[in-house]
This record gives sequence, C-alpha cells and structure tokens, in this order.
Amino acid sequence: MARKRTIRCQYDPETALRETEQMRPIEELAYRRVVDLIVVCENRLLNDDVELARMTKTGHAWPEIKQRLIKSHKVLHVDDEYIRSARYNETWAAVERSRRQKSQAGKASAAKRAGKNVAQAPVSAPVRPTPVETAPQQPSPDAPTPDLTAARGCLVSQVRRLPITA
Repeated sequence: MARKRTIRCQYDPETALRETEQMRPIEELAYRRVVDLIVVCENRLLNDDVELARMTKTGHAWPEIKQRLIKSHKVLHVDDEYIRSARYNETWAAVERSRRQKSQAGKASAAKRAGKNVAQAPVSAPVRPTPVETAPQQPSPDAPTPDLTAARGCLVSQVRRLPITA
C-alpha cells in the first residue's frame, strides 16, 4: 500500500484575512474548514451536503452558507462533483507539477544507476532471488485497508479517520 503523502501548503495570513474579512463568523469557520478538507482530500472534495454540514460544524445552515461562499464571496465553486477553491486549484497544480518533476528525476536516476550496475556486473553470474523476495506476503490483520476512493474523490467521512499527530 502506498503511504499517505503529507501535503504542505504555504499559508499566507494576509491573504486569508483579506478573503474572509467580509464573511460572517459561521461562514469563515465553514470556509476555513472546507479549505482544509480540500487540501487533505488532494483537491477532490466530493460535494456531499450532508457530510459537509457535519464536517464544517454548520449543521442545517450549510446549504445557505455554501451558496453565499459560492455566489457572494466567490471563494468556492462546484466543479463536476467536487467543491474547489480557485486559490487552492493553483496551489494544487504546483504540487502536482512538483510531484511529476520529482518522479521523473527519480526514474532518470534509477535508470542511470541501473545502467552503471549492468556495466559492472559480470555477464555469466546468474541473479538468484533471495528467500525474502520469494516468500509469499500475507496481509497483516492490523494493516489499514487501501484507499480505493482516491482516484474518484475524497469522501468527507474518511477524513475523520486520519490519524492525529502532534
């Protein structure tokens, strides 16, 4: 299972204050929590009003708050089935570019190392797998289940299961 990558976003307090200065306190709470959820869900936050009402701590007022955040404040928008933020779309595009660049650099480095190892290894020496490589892998009963929704989107209910670290 691939380990969960930690997303680090630059936080600019001045921009955050400017974005939220005209909002009511409950709208600001909801907006900041939605932005956190967008980052945690890797920009794939599903537009599920029931779950978002609970996760934003706004309850039955969530639909009205969502409409104000979309229409009046223009800080959120619904794209297909996802809730997005224009500012975090740009941030997420930069994160994806960085990941692609690092992946390509890693693959190029691995290919370069593989080329050196092939040149240095004797041709007649067969490569035998070690017993560790051939042992069948049994999943641990304590192992976490893989996140099968990552390709489609993030269910807000999955966010509450994330471990809290100090």
